[in-house]
Amino acid sequence: MENLRKVGALFTPNIIMRIHYLCGMLVFGTATAISMKIQLEMTCKGYGGIEHKFEKPFFQSIAMFVSMACALPISYAGDMVAKFRAGRRGAEGADKPLLAGNTTLQEGAEPAVKKSKNPFIVAVPCCFDLLASTLMTFGLIYISVSVFQMLRGSMVIFSAGLSFVFLHRPIRLYQGVGLLICVSALILVGIAGAMIPVPGMSVTTFQTIMGCSLVVFSQLIQAGQLVTEEFLLKNLDLGALKIVGFEGVWGSLLMIFVACPLAYLVPGSDFSTMTHNSLENTYDSFICLFDSVPLIGCTTVFMFSVLAYNCYGMLITDVFNAVNRTIFEAVRTTCIWIVDLIIQKIWPDSPYGEYWSNWSYLEAGGFMLLILSSIIYNGILRIPYLKYDQDKPKKEEEQSETPITPSDDVGV
Repeated sequence: MENLRKVGALFTPNIIMRIHYLCGMLVFGTATAISMKIQLEMTCKGYGGIEHKFEKPFFQSIAMFVSMACALPISYAGDMVAKFRAGRRGAEGADKPLLAGNTTLQEGAEPAVKKSKNPFIVAVPCCFDLLASTLMTFGLIYISVSVFQMLRGSMVIFSAGLSFVFLHRPIRLYQGVGLLICVSALILVGIAGAMIPVPGMSVTTFQTIMGCSLVVFSQLIQAGQLVTEEFLLKNLDLGALKIVGFEGVWGSLLMIFVACPLAYLVPGSDFSTMTHNSLENTYDSFICLFDSVPLIGCTTVFMFSVLAYNCYGMLITDVFNAVNRTIFEAVRTTCIWIVDLIIQKIWPDSPYGEYWSNWSYLEAGGFMLLILSSIIYNGILRIPYLKYDQDKPKKEEEQSETPITPSDDVGV
């Protein structure tokens, strides 16, 4: 009985809350990646009654941005609940002097930088997100979801380089070592991805290399998004969930009125009224969607997972530090890989999941190197004789470092 009490004492409300946030991030992060790949492999009857695979990167981007836009009403609903609770508690400190809590102004220091509430600023990094998300989904068509997830780790290389060039942020020696290990890991993962067969698909080596290249190139664009966000959004007075929501709003509008019409006009293999067909026919996408109940279900899971993953991502950011989030991202990639292997084991004749082959050991080795590069880059594992700036204030250190994990505010 005494042991039970000790165990119960460990699970304080704070610990339970952290476990809840972590499990939510892992479950919905895994569901987002897996459902992305499953959608691309599903067959449906579309325009002209032609049956084909639902290889629709532009449609997936629309679904992602619409899901992110749903974060906006959730954020405003949370604000209303907070105001209601504050009203019930009463205005505490209403009789206090106006500047009682503002020591900066009382001491005659310079006023703080004026914050902007203009949500249109979010549209600029949203353009980067739109292009990166669509390109990486095109790449996912030709590679497994585990390779896709690991290749996204290349973003740290580009974000560190862009931050060095445009934000004049130095790259320390130990971070350079981490980046070199990251490059080596990505080469191993890319080779393994080119050799491991994709279930239900006859993919050539060229197509696999192209898929890997598209994913890596998309991370260059996403790194540009991070740098742009840091430059433009540093004085934006909006909560993180509102920024995600407005990014979803502008992304949805850009997809509907700009990207999808262009995709319809550009020649491609998607069936349409154009004589040369289209890169992607959005009308065909909706015909497929309403013709297939499983596709509706998979799309619904994807959209809900994107929304929940972004919400949990915001909660994780408030509760855990950068070191924890680095480890969580590695655990998420592991979960995605395990689920993919289980799917193939349960349904060996299906086009879903991922084979385990001799090349998978090379992929596993590359993944271990990715984790090693992450913990070295973030200073978790320290290399002897290298300088680590131990006396640097924590806030300044967090602001001066480029995260090695992919940005989680983009939905996927």
